[in-house]
Amino acid sequence: MSDPEDKNESWIPFLTVNVPPRFVIRTMRPASAYAASLFGKQPDPDALVIDVVEHGVFGSGAHPTTQLCLTLLADMVRPESRVLDLGCGSGILGIGAARLGAASVQAMDIEPAAVLHSQDNAVRNAVADRMDVRLGSIDTADGPFDVIVANLLLPIFKLLIGPIADALAPRGQVICSGVLDVQTDRLAALATAHGLTLVRSVSQRGWCAMVFAHA
Repeated sequence: MSDPEDKNESWIPFLTVNVPPRFVIRTMRPASAYAASLFGKQPDPDALVIDVVEHGVFGSGAHPTTQLCLTLLADMVRPESRVLDLGCGSGILGIGAARLGAASVQAMDIEPAAVLHSQDNAVRNAVADRMDVRLGSIDTADGPFDVIVANLLLPIFKLLIGPIADALAPRGQVICSGVLDVQTDRLAALATAHGLTLVRSVSQRGWCAMVFAHA
């Protein structure tokens, strides 16, 4: 699953991001390229640490939308939760859900590179047994899901909000992120048109994550 050049390489944290209340995200880089003195202190032993190698796909943990989604997941995921990470990128959100104890996680992306690297990162974080990474989109997902997390863009939500609503369990909730604060009214209108109601909205540095449930 890893790139051929990765097989004999050791990896160390290059960028560490604290995401309250539970997570520490460490973006990994080849040890041969950097001096160990660049790196900060070890994370709190009680933190849920996620190690990711980006490989050029979205999801290092540094972007506000990723952090917002992880913060919301920490409040929403339960041991019985069936979770869908739609547009998984590096797999960071699906891994976060698995680390929170979700019963199962499905992670999907339409980019083969994202699927490959999400699988690699799932193995890296010892959650591959509970995280099913697939090439595809919501139309081939095995719903219904208790929690859906979709860190996308507004034009994509225009296409997918209906299928997302259909894949949500009766008491399920969906985290929609990847939208700017100035776009939230449009996303809320799209969700409402498909029978969803706004439960919660959080914002960071001009970006927003919104939680919807069936009305």
